[in-house]
Amino acid sequence: MGGKEGGYKCSKMSLEIKVYILTKLSYNFNLMKGKVPSMSLDSNIKVLQLWGNHLSGNIPRSIGNLTRLEDLELDYNSLEGEIPSEIGNLIKLEIFYAADMHLSGQIPPSIFNISSLKYIGVQNNSLSGKLPCMSLDSNLEVLRLWGNYLCGNIPDCIFNAWKLKILSLNQNSFSGLIPRSIGNLTKIKELYLEENSFEGNGSNDFKAKFRTPWPDSVKETLDLESMAKSGWEVSDWHSTDKSKAKA
Repeated sequence: MGGKEGGYKCSKMSLEIKVYILTKLSYNFNLMKGKVPSMSLDSNIKVLQLWGNHLSGNIPRSIGNLTRLEDLELDYNSLEGEIPSEIGNLIKLEIFYAADMHLSGQIPPSIFNISSLKYIGVQNNSLSGKLPCMSLDSNLEVLRLWGNYLCGNIPDCIFNAWKLKILSLNQNSFSGLIPRSIGNLTKIKELYLEENSFEGNGSNDFKAKFRTPWPDSVKETLDLESMAKSGWEVSDWHSTDKSKAKA
């Protein structure tokens, strides 16, 4: 019996060591059910990929304990509730994907204070409220927010993220005029604005905000037909024969 107990203890200790030194956990498309477990303060995990499962419940606030995390991918699950503000503790985070789920509430401003973040994808959820400001030292390259219930004006400060290459704000409830500071996006390749409630009388001003000539990739992603129906004067912008590609 003593031998069995010793073997059990040894096995358990080995498991604890492995968990402690674990730096990457990728468990995608495995039909895993249940809730996202609580996270330990002494975790060394840098990559946590759990997308494409059947996880339910909320994103735990303890996610903020993973201060070494660089890549967090939770999309294509059944998670709901708010994105916890504690995510702002992840000061090394570069990738955050939590798309195609049932997330609601406002986007926590703390997420845009993470200067290391390059990719945010929270599209196709039920997020609402106004869009928070970006920090001046933002390194965001991709921001996908389409298919939510975000509203209000687009704040000028979003264009502090001048490194953006892809910006998807389509299929929301944004209103007002497009800010002049959109011209700060000198690296933009794809811009999606359709299916919002922007005011059409700013269309000429909107065209003038971009460098000349417009990048072809931007011309291809703007849904001119949809914008024209909303009162925008787009006939002289460029050809309306464009790909209907989605973000």
